[in-house]
Amino acid sequence: MYNRFMNKKNVDVLVIGSGPAGLLTSILAQEERKVTLIEKPAKEFKLAKRILVSGNGRANFFNQDLLDGRIKPEYLPFIMDESHIYAKDFLSYLEQEGFSYVKDEKLFYPYFRRSECLHSFLMEKCKKVDILQAKAVEVYPERNEILVLEEENKVIYHYQDLVLAIGGRSFDRNDYDYRLLDSLKVRYLPYQSMLCPVRTTEKIPAYLNKNRLKGLLSVYSGERKIYEEEGEILFKEDGLSGIAVFNSTVSILNELRKNKNATIRFELDYTSLEGFKKNTSLSCYPSFLLKYLKEKKIKPATPLEFHFKEMYSFKESQASYGGILLDEVDMKTLSLIKYPHIYTLGEMLNVNLICGGYNMGISFIQGYRVGKHLGESYGI
Repeated sequence: MYNRFMNKKNVDVLVIGSGPAGLLTSILAQEERKVTLIEKPAKEFKLAKRILVSGNGRANFFNQDLLDGRIKPEYLPFIMDESHIYAKDFLSYLEQEGFSYVKDEKLFYPYFRRSECLHSFLMEKCKKVDILQAKAVEVYPERNEILVLEEENKVIYHYQDLVLAIGGRSFDRNDYDYRLLDSLKVRYLPYQSMLCPVRTTEKIPAYLNKNRLKGLLSVYSGERKIYEEEGEILFKEDGLSGIAVFNSTVSILNELRKNKNATIRFELDYTSLEGFKKNTSLSCYPSFLLKYLKEKKIKPATPLEFHFKEMYSFKESQASYGGILLDEVDMKTLSLIKYPHIYTLGEMLNVNLICGGYNMGISFIQGYRVGKHLGESYGI
């Protein structure tokens, strides 16, 4: 609740959140502006800790498709326009600053394939940024002010430009507070778990749990196919996991947004890979698969079928589905249309992409664009 007698502080550029978008914004804006970066308190406080755990500690931070424009049309304005390929500009910046990376097919990694290398590179670059442990609570956009909780003290910060990059609800965000989003007076989709395992209506036998099976995963809404990907499926005690399953959650959530009562079905064709023959002997099958086929009275070489029940929790998810609707955003500046001095980046936006460096990559591109823009703008 706003109180005009609260302690007030004046800042130039105020960045909330130290993920890829917030951190890169801070680094680039600090060249010409005075930047204050706020990150929520923690027992073991660390900026950009999500980077450290990304890609199983290898930090797959980018994907070739972002350079080539091979993403959904509504996301293209983030990465390129008539005169710029911002994805290319971002990579050029990394190279100019001495960050080495390697490509594995479409995937980009730090040269040594360790997330700590990307993390330490970014930390080295933000030495001039004022860093504060606090929690942003509520924005008063008409006054260019935001309520921040510093330990037990409520403080009003008056800003020239505000960058909100607080992420979604994934990983460790079970206590997510929607007050900040609500105070912006913009339309948004409440967050849901995405890029995570799924629970199935079928019980998974104990002998299947923790076993893996490669094949073609097809996902259906009714009889209509909505997604397919070849990959390895991991059976869990109550459902399915694996990158192909994670990626399918984007299409599943898109489908459930249109029809919350849709029946979602998985089919796993384990005969799709090169080398399987029609006369493949049952003695070649793994014992867990043979037992399952016999128990469920399924003919060999027939796809396994499971039905979607629900997503795993936010804690088990790599990203969140939902956020601020994109028609609230000026794609030329990435500021809110209603409030040109407020920028919302990263998972705060309703940008939902599969695994493979897309989500981190597009967040870095957003941070690069806004940081460059703010660095060229007049501050206090």
